[in-house]
Amino acid sequence: MKFTLYLTTLVFLVFLRLESKAQTATNQDCLGAVSLCDQATFSYQLQPDEGEFINELNVFNSCLNSGERNSFWVKFTIAQPGLLGFKITPYCSSLDIDFALFNLTNAQCSDIFGNAALEVACSFSGSTFPTTTTGMSNTLIDMNGFIYPQVTPMIEVVAGETYYLLINNFTGECISTPVSVDVSESTCTFDGCSYVKGKAFLNSDASCEYDTTDFLVQAQIVSIVNTATNSIFSGLTDEAGNFSIVYPNSPGLYQLQYTNYYQTTSICNITSTLIENTGIQLTTDNTEISLTATENCTYLKILHDANILRNCRNNYRFVRLENLGTQPANNVELTLEYHPEITPLSVNYPFTFINTILTVQIPQLLPFANVNVEIFDTISCNVTAGDEICINATTNIPNTCSSIIDSDAFEIYFDCDNNKLKLFNIGNDELVLGFYLGYFGGYGLVNSSTNNNLAIGDSLILENINSDATEFQIILRNTDQEYLFNGNVNCLTDSGGLVRNTAILPNRSYPLNCEIIRNSYDPNDKQGFPAGLSEENLLLKDQEIKYKIRFQNTGNDTAFTVIIRDTLDSNLDFNTIRIGQASHNFTFQQNGKNVAFVFNTILLPDSTTNEPASHGFIDFYIKQMSTNPENYSILNTAHIYFDFNAAIVTNTHVYNILEFGVGIEKVASAPTNYFYPIPTEGILFSKMNIKEKNAIKVIDLQGRRVDALKYNSTTNSYHFSAELNNGFYIIQSETGEVPPQRIILRR
Repeated sequence: MKFTLYLTTLVFLVFLRLESKAQTATNQDCLGAVSLCDQATFSYQLQPDEGEFINELNVFNSCLNSGERNSFWVKFTIAQPGLLGFKITPYCSSLDIDFALFNLTNAQCSDIFGNAALEVACSFSGSTFPTTTTGMSNTLIDMNGFIYPQVTPMIEVVAGETYYLLINNFTGECISTPVSVDVSESTCTFDGCSYVKGKAFLNSDASCEYDTTDFLVQAQIVSIVNTATNSIFSGLTDEAGNFSIVYPNSPGLYQLQYTNYYQTTSICNITSTLIENTGIQLTTDNTEISLTATENCTYLKILHDANILRNCRNNYRFVRLENLGTQPANNVELTLEYHPEITPLSVNYPFTFINTILTVQIPQLLPFANVNVEIFDTISCNVTAGDEICINATTNIPNTCSSIIDSDAFEIYFDCDNNKLKLFNIGNDELVLGFYLGYFGGYGLVNSSTNNNLAIGDSLILENINSDATEFQIILRNTDQEYLFNGNVNCLTDSGGLVRNTAILPNRSYPLNCEIIRNSYDPNDKQGFPAGLSEENLLLKDQEIKYKIRFQNTGNDTAFTVIIRDTLDSNLDFNTIRIGQASHNFTFQQNGKNVAFVFNTILLPDSTTNEPASHGFIDFYIKQMSTNPENYSILNTAHIYFDFNAAIVTNTHVYNILEFGVGIEKVASAPTNYFYPIPTEGILFSKMNIKEKNAIKVIDLQGRRVDALKYNSTTNSYHFSAELNNGFYIIQSETGEVPPQRIILRR
């Protein structure tokens, strides 16, 4: 039993209840509770303290006798009667989660403190500590077939009732990690959502009103934003240009927004631009977002991705073409340059395949329309696990939109055997480059010239790359923009031949798909691109990120619905999310940092019935917050739901961004004052002549001195203490002779 008593504090609270520290409630307060609506499961990130309104809970009236601790509040408004239940699952082993449920149908949040009868369910301890899963359930059982002691039975509820759930993080551990609340077992339904519904279209005349001659805007994000809190809620337009945005019944003024990424259009008119919600359910219908052309042109954006590639197996790949111009594209030919060991077997459009070249015929693509070309491939047994297979896609439709310039489009080939790097300009404009190559442990200036003009289709060969580093991260600077390439070059594992690469560029095409041939793998996972440097996944600050979530039906029957829910890390800018490629049709919902991809009627076969078709995936792109600190990490985990089954939790993908990161520094010549190899198993070497060889200190990321390198004159090497743990460190000399350098210790 958990019991904490601070007598002085409790006696004081009997006479004086502190109402609030501030006026604005957060979701750590009863008044700021998150309304659960229109979803079976959601996730939130643990936060410290109690929010702005403290002492909402009277410890004498609740089983939570240590009070409100690191709390989170959820509101349930019952639409149809039935059983109310939920499962609360933390994803951190040291957490202990408790809860209390209050019926506030005829009461207010302020009544909880003085009325013990409002608490209708409560759980504060179980057979295990910390508690893993808790909640209200009639089916949640342990391995012996018994209901968990920390789980209480579900309760009967009726339409119109309102309940508030207080979730406590008793131990206070694992702040910023996710906790999921699953109400899928409930037989009641929930209210508490408002809706904005409408249509987005490209106007064919100057009316700014929809008629049948207008072009429908497909697969674009539409959002509403609470003007007071900046909370964002988003949806995606469908094939008919229709959108539906779900947001909670929270009082406030909401602004409808359409992000115009492409300057081929401007906004002609948005009806219902400002929507006032008084805290009750509100449906705003027939909203129109009208765009008008700023130039007459065509531009086809290519999004190319594939499921998992394995040798001796078949696989699906998908190429989506989006016409982001304002004129129809006619007689489109999509061309894919195939690897010799992969052969296309079928395509959902007319095609020919001659000498590794696949050509797909698409009659017409209207403005802001898209088509998804589905290709069924077979992969030869001659390829081996670990090989990288790349296939590039192009079209015969030139970009005639002057406002969309794909000038920043590059391909990299790295020759580890001969220390050469070759850069191709695959864009449609000349490049003016300051070209640098970031290698692990420092910065190497590959070419001293700051202006390397590279015409369309031309290449640049850089030789004599620094041979002391074994892992390279390709970074390209074009004017003031830095681009980090999809993958790294590791000359220990990428032995021989050329390593092909491509860049992640904002709002541009992604025609090149490179996949690693795999054997054994987790079919439900989350990947991040570009690949971070080394096993620590180091990334440039402010670099845009592509996430790919893969899933597979490994059950024994068809999955009718797949839902992917993702709670975005607070170091990501929720307002910059963009949708990429997907294996199946889906709808998109966003509630701040909580995003959901819903594959309705996906009819995903199980892996024993049709293994190649049992896979699926979704891509999306997002930027980092511009206000992030110098040193931080970005953690992201997805939850995948197949029909009514419990969530499959993916791996947690981690990026690390450090002050001494992998960004580019302008240097006049290649540096000579560096240590290698990096990562190190505990021994470093240096090419420079250090006078104070025994005066080099080791500093951790908190700025504390934790070690000093010991110099061995026999081997001319520098050694870490055996007691020092693996991790990131900074080394520098006491005298300043050796400038700061980031080191990774990995024994």
